[in-house]
Amino acid sequence: MIFAQGIAQNGQWNLELQRALDTGYPLDDKAMSHLGLYDIAFAVHANATGSRWHYVSFPSTLGLGRDAQIEAARFSGDQPPWDDYEWQTITLFYPGQMGYNHAASDSHAGVGEVRERVGIRAGHSEEELASYAVEGEFREQILSQWWFTDFTWLFFVIATSVAVAMLTRGRRNGQEVDA
Repeated sequence: MIFAQGIAQNGQWNLELQRALDTGYPLDDKAMSHLGLYDIAFAVHANATGSRWHYVSFPSTLGLGRDAQIEAARFSGDQPPWDDYEWQTITLFYPGQMGYNHAASDSHAGVGEVRERVGIRAGHSEEELASYAVEGEFREQILSQWWFTDFTWLFFVIATSVAVAMLTRGRRNGQEVDA
């Protein structure tokens, strides 16, 4: 079992996680040991649901008594001595609906890296992935707006060109043209 407690402060969440090294539930939890190194990632689901509207982190390493991206610390008693520990910042992003089929297709700019199994962190930041996820999620609406904007500008350029041509032609023929 994992104990979690979070507080939102200054636009970010401060989250405390605690668990026993061996929870006694081998089918649900991985038993951990001193000097162990583990791959972990975080997911936060909006409104406490398991739906697709959630945020994820890049994978990180968790070390128990050893160097890792996140270093866990052993303590005794009811509460850890929080002032003795350095807080870790984990950035979460909305992953969107891009699947492996798109990532491994020729329409994806990073297809070579995907096919060579280069990790996603090598080519993207959390901010980029969040942006790509939104673009992918709302691709139809974005393209529709893009085409509308293109045609509006095209109409404006043509209308302005025609108006200038008419004014110029009228002045050349010696006619007064009211603007």
